[in-house]
Amino acid sequence: MVTERVAIISRADLLRCWVVGKGQELDGVAAALGFTREARPEIRPLPARHIPPIIDLGTLPPAEPPPLPKELPPVEQERMHFYRVTKRESLKQGDESPTDYPAWYTDSDETLLDQGRVSLVPQHQKLKFQPLVPWARLWPFLHNTLSNLCSGWQPDMEQVVKRVAQGELLRRMPLKSRKTWAGSACVLVDINAGTFGLRYDFIHLRDKLLRLRGEYGLQVRYLEDEPGGQVYHWEHEREVVEPWVTPPPDVPLLIISDLGALTQSRRKLYAWLVFGRELAAKGCRPVVLMPVPVRMIDARLLKYFTCISWDRGSRLQPVLNVRPDNIAPDEHQAKVRQLLNRLAPAVRVNSSLLRATRYLLASEAFDVGHEAAVWQHPAIQNHGDEFVWQMSDHEQFLQAFRQLPAPQQQAMIDFIARYHATLPEVVYFEAIQNCIQLSPEQVDTEVQEATRRYMAALVRTFNEHPEYKGLSQWTGRFEDRQQADVLRQHNAILAAIKGIRLRHSLATGKEIPFPAGFDKELMQPFLSGVKQPRRYELRQQGRKLVFVPEGGAESDDGFGAQGSLLATLNSSVDFIVKNSTTQQDLQASHILRFERDKTATIAMAGTRSYELETDQERISVEPLIKPEWAVAIGNDVHGLWAESKDNVGNVYRWYWHPPDYDHNGNLMRGVWYPSPADDPLWLPKGWGRSIGHDQYGVYIDVILPSKQFHVAQRFRWIEPASFLMGSPEYEVGRGRYENQHPVILSKGYWMADTACTQFLWEDVMGNNPSRFVNENNPVENISWHDVNIFLREINFKYPDLKPRLPTEAEWENACRAGVSSAFSFEGELSLEKVNYSGVWDDSGFDIKAIQKTIEVKSYSPNTWGLYEMHGNVWEWCQDWYGDYPVDSISNPEGSASGKYRVLRGGSWGDSGMYCRSATREFDDPSDGNDRFSFRLVIDVQLPLVAVMTEDKFKRRMGKF
Repeated sequence: MVTERVAIISRADLLRCWVVGKGQELDGVAAALGFTREARPEIRPLPARHIPPIIDLGTLPPAEPPPLPKELPPVEQERMHFYRVTKRESLKQGDESPTDYPAWYTDSDETLLDQGRVSLVPQHQKLKFQPLVPWARLWPFLHNTLSNLCSGWQPDMEQVVKRVAQGELLRRMPLKSRKTWAGSACVLVDINAGTFGLRYDFIHLRDKLLRLRGEYGLQVRYLEDEPGGQVYHWEHEREVVEPWVTPPPDVPLLIISDLGALTQSRRKLYAWLVFGRELAAKGCRPVVLMPVPVRMIDARLLKYFTCISWDRGSRLQPVLNVRPDNIAPDEHQAKVRQLLNRLAPAVRVNSSLLRATRYLLASEAFDVGHEAAVWQHPAIQNHGDEFVWQMSDHEQFLQAFRQLPAPQQQAMIDFIARYHATLPEVVYFEAIQNCIQLSPEQVDTEVQEATRRYMAALVRTFNEHPEYKGLSQWTGRFEDRQQADVLRQHNAILAAIKGIRLRHSLATGKEIPFPAGFDKELMQPFLSGVKQPRRYELRQQGRKLVFVPEGGAESDDGFGAQGSLLATLNSSVDFIVKNSTTQQDLQASHILRFERDKTATIAMAGTRSYELETDQERISVEPLIKPEWAVAIGNDVHGLWAESKDNVGNVYRWYWHPPDYDHNGNLMRGVWYPSPADDPLWLPKGWGRSIGHDQYGVYIDVILPSKQFHVAQRFRWIEPASFLMGSPEYEVGRGRYENQHPVILSKGYWMADTACTQFLWEDVMGNNPSRFVNENNPVENISWHDVNIFLREINFKYPDLKPRLPTEAEWENACRAGVSSAFSFEGELSLEKVNYSGVWDDSGFDIKAIQKTIEVKSYSPNTWGLYEMHGNVWEWCQDWYGDYPVDSISNPEGSASGKYRVLRGGSWGDSGMYCRSATREFDDPSDGNDRFSFRLVIDVQLPLVAVMTEDKFKRRMGKF
């Protein structure tokens, strides 16, 4: 009962009873429940401690708190970066996409799992093993070495004649002596690190000897470690280890060993010298068959051993002396490298392939020492009877194979194919694929076709059957073996396998470096398992960029698809390639895989520029550095914006319109424009009939008033800008009053894409003062005052347009089109680009010069779409001519007064130096000649964002 009560009732029940009973009869209730009161332990006072006396230190002043800092240090915040798209490039070629499967893949639907498939390996003659010395020459040597002398059955007539001539009585007929297999013989085989690659020769000799002589009386022992120590042999298929026992002097002893000559350590050589001295002490002088060239035999060994060099061409005679090797060690190493160069395309190499390669080069004195050195070279790794390549060193030998003469390449490719045909099918085709990568011209067309079919089937199997684990493991090893650049470059098979492996392993939303050395174009078709065209938006959300499906899919962080729109992109796949330049000016690429219906975040470092690639197009994304003409930058749901301030404090906002494609697929240049990028282009009221955007930027076709027709003049949008006006001191042809100075144009303007034509002038003014009459030629023979009369006529009928002449700064900015060189076009000045005198200085005309005005739009426009800004006719500007300022200036309008008005651009009758962007000319405003014309400018009428005082401007600038 007590045990049960203890298990069921706890102190919590006792506490509950005490609460209900209000603290009364607690002892009785506790006793009824089975509890007993424990005696409280006695609390003893602590012993008294010695307290030191208090020393009077007097009255101390109160401690002063540490002084507070006069000003709190500023809290450093990560600078906000605003990104924009500056370049765009289509990656599609016609109807083809970079992610479409290549023809070599789609031309066949074979896989390695097809029922009843047969091997595709072509028939090859098997590459046979070639021994160091042919058996026909080797067995007489063995018989002579392992034999004893005995009497034969033939009379020895020489002895008979000799003894009879000496008067000796012949009691027995002398018989000839002959050699026969010794009743007992011993063979000691030493397979060590130096002879490991030659062990097949050792085994071949042993087996042939046993069949020739028989096993009876022949002891074959194998050296376990050091000579004179443990040896082993096989008895009834069991290894028996025993101490070495020196045979009697009358028992022949044949040693098959390098005696330490092929090992890199001298310790082995010294061990054999000690062993030889021990044998000599017991009256034994063995014969040693050495797979070593005579040049490598140590002369000290000849004292104890009868050494025989075992190699092709050897006479199998005892080495009596060793001459010094006159060939430098570097030359021997070069021969070893030559062997490796020829074997470079092979996946595996055995002794048969290596021996065939060496014998192919017999005329170049390659000996068995070079062959043995190959097996010990640091560039290879031994695997059983074969060796494979160390990937870190493989590149140099592959490159050297490429440099071999074509006949040598062809011979080696034949050897490699014959050997690998005996290996698994996949190994054979890997070796042939290597040969095709290095020298396709030397690979038989039948073999190439078989390789193409097999590799296509392999890639298709791997692509369609990821559950095939064996193939997945092989592709990993295959990729590891293909690390050399010469094998990776333009290797469609390797790129396809790498793309599939990445697709299987790349987690959604994770960004990994793009594999180095692989061709992205070859890999991309296999990176995605889903290929459905879809449109995406690239947006900036705070400090990150996101890739959003068009339509506003929600992001993982709940932020949604809002943010500042940077661009829209087309993609058929589920990954993005991000290219960037590191701080060390190295190119880096990353792959980001995303779910097609979710937002993907793209990691960006604030100060770097990036390229983002889908399968359809490539865009450049750069952090915006606040332009000099701007007072503030930012972004909102409409996109990236910048604000500028004119000279009276009016603030205007401009939105960045990134490069994009029109409905015809033509690329449109990115510009700053008054309306948001996601809205239709803003068209000023009453200006014209159409507005558009093309490769040169935004344009408006303005309907200008006329007496008989409605004449359309195209105006190009010139965005706010900052530039260096004038020319540098080193510019050829520089004028006296072109001192270079910074200029800011904080408000955009529209400029006519051509000079005013005679057709437009005559329709407005009713006359044509031009010398070179053609309605499409620019009007000329007009003064600055004539132009203002023309403007007054237009403004009277269309007061909303307010056309005017450009300021000198506006003209030069538009002429340069963002270029700082003397001319806005690439290359040298020529009559194919500009209508001028054809000479650089004032020395008349070139014979090919036109020597008159030509029709507008006869030459290519500059990058902003403006025609004939260099040459054809001088163009009047609004400004009085005067000296340039020294310091930076905003929205300059020239001198307040003067005698002359400015002309810019050069003309058909002027030399090349006067057609430069910076050239300044002036004339009386009432003068005109057959070289003077003009082009129109229209101011943009914008709503104000704010009116900014000087103090407010300084406070705002402090934020940026």
